[in-house]
Amino acid sequence: MASFELFVDLLYVGILAINGDHVGEDPTGHELLRFSITFIMSWKIWSDLALVISWFETDDILQRVSVIIIMVCLFG
Repeated sequence: MASFELFVDLLYVGILAINGDHVGEDPTGHELLRFSITFIMSWKIWSDLALVISWFETDDILQRVSVIIIMVCLFG
């Protein structure tokens, strides 16, 4: 599961970079609020996924499918 963890970590960093660039281009209160909301939502999904992977390291097809579904939520 280390490859999933690394991919999710890199995905999370990419989300932060894109949102940070967007706020940097137009530093207003509205953009700060947008960044805060997307940061909190993506951090919650990332931390829940990291806990699920570390607690239930079964490495079966059901866990892999659930990880993929959660990563799709991060893309959304």
